[in-house]
Amino acid sequence: MSDSDILSTARMPEPRRNMLAIVLSIVAVLAVIIGGVAYVGYHKLASTGGQPDSWAPANSIAFIKVDLDPSASAKIAALRFERTFPNAPHVTSADQLKDALLAAAFNDQSGPSPINYADDVKPWLGSRIALAVYPDAKSVQQVVGIVQVTDAAKAKAGLAKIVEDSVGHAAGYAVMGEYAVVGPSQAAVDAAIAAAHTSNITSGGDYASDVATLKGDRILTAWADLAAMSKLAEKALAGRGSILLPGRFGALSGLAGLSARSGSSGWSSGTSLTTLGVGTTGATAKGRLVVGLQLQPGYAELEGRILGSDVSAYQNGTAGSLLGQLPAGAVGAVAVSGLGAVITKELATLEQSPLVAAGVNSQLDGIGNKLGIALPGDAVNLLGNEFAIGLDTVPSGSGSGRLTAITEPTDATKGLQTMQKLVALTSQSRFPFTASAHGSQIVITNDSGATGALSDDAGFKNAMSGMPTQVVGAAYVNLAAIWASGTASKVPADIQHLSGIGAYESVDGGDLVFAVRVTVN
Repeated sequence: MSDSDILSTARMPEPRRNMLAIVLSIVAVLAVIIGGVAYVGYHKLASTGGQPDSWAPANSIAFIKVDLDPSASAKIAALRFERTFPNAPHVTSADQLKDALLAAAFNDQSGPSPINYADDVKPWLGSRIALAVYPDAKSVQQVVGIVQVTDAAKAKAGLAKIVEDSVGHAAGYAVMGEYAVVGPSQAAVDAAIAAAHTSNITSGGDYASDVATLKGDRILTAWADLAAMSKLAEKALAGRGSILLPGRFGALSGLAGLSARSGSSGWSSGTSLTTLGVGTTGATAKGRLVVGLQLQPGYAELEGRILGSDVSAYQNGTAGSLLGQLPAGAVGAVAVSGLGAVITKELATLEQSPLVAAGVNSQLDGIGNKLGIALPGDAVNLLGNEFAIGLDTVPSGSGSGRLTAITEPTDATKGLQTMQKLVALTSQSRFPFTASAHGSQIVITNDSGATGALSDDAGFKNAMSGMPTQVVGAAYVNLAAIWASGTASKVPADIQHLSGIGAYESVDGGDLVFAVRVTVN
């Protein structure tokens, strides 16, 4: 296999005529990189051409782009990543990759001007595509697609056919040299172009500096003003036609899914504008989100940062280090810093409502009396400043799951006493738990044979490398151990080349940073 081979196992989107919906579908397909879907570089290693950022208005509140023509080093890394999946179907050039992903989206024989991908799209379609959400002069949020073109004349001819629907309505488009801008109406497209000519997203606002915080060359880059997107999502949820990007850490943390909705007559006056939104819990999100997806020979990583938000609720600690102290070979593990403080704060919030607090306190008293401990005080002390728990083995059909937990109580002596009362309740079980003190830590386990440290495992090192010393929380899944247990008989062979998942969340100055890494073997 040559260095130009490309891996693609993406699901083909359904045919549609709506141009912006097509753009959305393309972005969704190309975004599915993690999970065994990858691509490799082109015949030419050098990145060529400009970026779609230059056609996004400076006042854009959200922007996402997919770049299939990154730097030479990124292409080589992607090639090595792709070779991990020998059984997946391959294509042999960048053009074949685009054909495989996009042909079904563009082929459409309905309407007055049937569309054929090979004739009407392939001759001009470039390697970069983006979406921008921006408010027009009337403060109405518009969504425009920005598509790289290789031949302006052919692009104009192809777009003229694509945007026309069966009843004569048409979306807007304009070809501006290397890029085409498409949108729900010609007015929206013209307004976006005029705004970008005055000032684009790279020269105004926070976009450029926010994106600069990301590492390496990225296949996918996304940025959003969370407050603006939160408000837009609330409006969209009350209406029709929305694209929701669910939240994490109290706000949007990553691209989870895209969908497009339009009427059968395309972008007619009766079709609501497709919008991008942020999943919220009733409170308006704050700050700005930036995320990037990159491939390296041994992993795919999605990293992100929330800037300008309130991080006072988050507490850095040594959860990452504690995670690595769990037994070697653990199948899955999670660690959290400041869990006791979080519970204390939540209980204080409940106490502001006397009726609710009375019911909760009554239930806690009843449970505590049965266990022989005082709740919530003993539990809060036991969880303390740092807490980690791991599944040592893959549970068998007989329910022989082995667990180990490590905690650093505020008062270690009292914490051990509490835990000893709790583990005594398991004395008659098949695999009883024990509790023992190790300095300031309490170790609870039902795995008497547990040895070694997770931090010494090669898989753990690969998945968690780059994690800051101080984190709010961290998690690890040992996929290789799961496959080896024999429980993955129905999992495709290529998926079994995924060896682990590592994730962390940390406070960096006034920002919240996070990363999710999928490793391969």
